[in-house]
Parts: sequence; C-alpha cells; structure tokens
Amino acid sequence: MADDNYMKEMTFYNISTYELVEDLLFNVESVKENICQNVSFRNNIVSASNNEIIKQLEFSYSTDTEFNNLLHNTHNNIELSVFHINIRSLNKNHGRLSHLLQLIDLDFDVIVLSEIWNYNLEFYKGIFRNYNFYYAIPDGTSIG
Repeated sequence: MADDNYMKEMTFYNISTYELVEDLLFNVESVKENICQNVSFRNNIVSASNNEIIKQLEFSYSTDTEFNNLLHNTHNNIELSVFHINIRSLNKNHGRLSHLLQLIDLDFDVIVLSEIWNYNLEFYKGIFRNYNFYYAIPDGTSIG
C-alpha cells in the first residue's frame, strides 16, 4: 500500500467519489441546453447579416474525430485558426485542455481562454510551447 503522505499530495485526494464522478462524466442536460443556445445564436447572426460567408458558418458540437475530418476537408482554406473555450479555472482544467488540444490535428494560431481564474498563473506561462501567455485579471476577484 502506498505511503499515505504521498497520497495526500494527489490532486484528487480530498474529493468525494460523487465529485469525481460528476467531474468526469458529461452532464447530458447541459449539453442539450448548449446545443439549443448555439442554434439560436447562429440563427440570430445569420438573420442580422447579408454576408454569404456568415450564412455558411456552422455552430455544432463534434467529437475530436468529426472535427479532424472536417478540418482535413477544409485545411487549405484556413488563414487564421482561433480556439476559444471558457476553461472555468485553468488550474483545475489545464490537463483536460492539453489532452483536447493533442487530439485535434491543428496547431491553432491563437488560443483564447476565458475565466482562467487567478491561481498559479506564473506556472502556466510555459504550459503551451510556441505560444505567448497574456492574461488580464479583473480587480477585486480571483475569478475572471
């Protein structure tokens, strides 16, 4: 059996089984709600614009495999690639983000993270090779 002092250093040591399962599994209702919001968002953008390129935009969820298949069909047409995600704590979710970016067959030109929170930011300056890490922390809060 492992020494208990080493176990206490593990990031998951103090969380309950419920928290672990909740953290690891998708919340199906939340995904369904986000899909509906994306359809509404797309419809609002298209109706507000006469631009043909805007009308061709797709707003949908896809697996990494589906995304990579779409990417291979349009890769030559990409001039600027931007990835955005609301990370809801870089400190907590940097491993998941790194894993997701490894699954995608594209090195994005720009990665934008919102709600990184104000924890261990100096450490994360070097987490993504070949990228510069810029951040702005709001006054009076550690979340932002």
